[in-house]
Amino acid sequence: NVYLRTFVDKQNLVKLEKQFTNEEIYIRLKMNGATTKKPVIIKQNLTLSEINTLLVNSDKIGGFYIGTNWQRTYPYKNSMKNFLGTVGYIPADEVDYYRAQGYSLNEKVGTSYLEKELEPNLHSKPGTMQLIFDEYGNISNTKIISQGYLGNDVVLTLDINLQKANDLILKDTLKGNLYPYAHNICTSGINPQNGDLLFTNGLYELDGHYYDDSTCSFTNSYAMGSIVKPAVLLMGYELGAITYGQKILDAPMILAGAPNKSSYHNYGLIDDMTAIAKSSNVYFYKTLLAIAHQQYIPGISYFIEPKYFNLVRKEFSQFGLGVSTGIKMGNEAIGLRGTGTDPGLYMDLANGQYDLYTNLQTSQYTATIASGGKRYQVHYIKSINKHGKDNKPGAIIYEPKLNLLNKLSMSNKDIKRTKEAMNGTVTRPDGTMYLLNELQNKYGIKIGGKSGTAETFYMDENSKQTIKTNTGTALAFAPLNDANIALSVVFPNFKNGSMHIKSSVEVASEILDNYLDKEKDD
Repeated sequence: NVYLRTFVDKQNLVKLEKQFTNEEIYIRLKMNGATTKKPVIIKQNLTLSEINTLLVNSDKIGGFYIGTNWQRTYPYKNSMKNFLGTVGYIPADEVDYYRAQGYSLNEKVGTSYLEKELEPNLHSKPGTMQLIFDEYGNISNTKIISQGYLGNDVVLTLDINLQKANDLILKDTLKGNLYPYAHNICTSGINPQNGDLLFTNGLYELDGHYYDDSTCSFTNSYAMGSIVKPAVLLMGYELGAITYGQKILDAPMILAGAPNKSSYHNYGLIDDMTAIAKSSNVYFYKTLLAIAHQQYIPGISYFIEPKYFNLVRKEFSQFGLGVSTGIKMGNEAIGLRGTGTDPGLYMDLANGQYDLYTNLQTSQYTATIASGGKRYQVHYIKSINKHGKDNKPGAIIYEPKLNLLNKLSMSNKDIKRTKEAMNGTVTRPDGTMYLLNELQNKYGIKIGGKSGTAETFYMDENSKQTIKTNTGTALAFAPLNDANIALSVVFPNFKNGSMHIKSSVEVASEILDNYLDKEKDD
């Protein structure tokens, strides 16, 4: 009755209830809510007798469809559930498209992410059977009108065991976090040799509950901090702004009419390898100034022509920063470019404090350096197969081809030196990724990495105040000269020095350890 009263006033409801049952009224109201483009389900799990009754009386009641229904199951529960996407009835604005493809209006289709992207391959066609009834309403014979067919099987490049293991790492990280604004964390991994997506994990915490956010790697954009510095190092070599072993004074930079710019510590006179290992800001601020043909002089003002902003961003795009990864997935973000052209903002490009990038872009960027300069399209399909038996894929009908998007314009020599600098962050005791040195010893390999911290802000909905926070990032690849894994981690809105159980570097270390351990066993 509560439901009915939302549609019918009290006086008419009394009349209706005398004439019809509540069930009949409910069905009628549902029928009235149906449209040609958006049918409604009146009843499920019909008996053969009910089907016969409807078919026999179709000329009297009309306007209905009888169809099969099915439910998608998720054997791995919430793991990568968002990435897999959803299924549902055909959206109203896509009815014409699907009808042109031969779909019935009551069929279910993929409505988001992988399910939607692969709908043409996953779609099955129901068969048609004619039921012949005797005079008593019993089935006396059947006749197959059309056979129908099952959809294809899709084999993904993602490793479900890594997915589940990473989910546990992310949950443990958020569960142990005591800083009130750090509610989510995101990671992804790519094979640098072919662009295979190995994992994409994201987790969001709300009121002690944890939700899958496995699409965060390509739908959300973040300030990434110092993990962009290896790209700046490479462009500095290529454009003649710095040379191997060149020393630059790391001390606070005094700018006219703008705040001073400095590193986390004042490192003094340092070379390029130390600048990466210790994550000097000043070294790379001055590198970008040199790219714009400017020399640092304390206290003077600078004018940076817009063409140098464009030049730096063009260089970044070679690595995959600020452009599509090629993943072919709905809602892929390509980051966000700042519009200001102040000199300080130009320098902020050097330490990832201005433009925003996605986690998957930073994984592709890492993979591009790890591969020796080749940027491959990110993809998640290993093969499409005919439907097999016993939960095993059938014959392969499609395998994606290796798609090289571009090669870095930098020399092999410069790329090799940059990789060695990234190994220095892991090997040197003063390196920002020294935590991963334990993995080098454990597996007998060399690892490349880089950490980052971006100054960010969080809007507290309760206090309506803007809180200064940090976003922690880390990237890693291994082995150094023949990498089969390149990963990145982004941990938004934690606070440096606050009580949280893990940093982005610690998360990256645990994820890489899981991967290397699995590779050893394989």
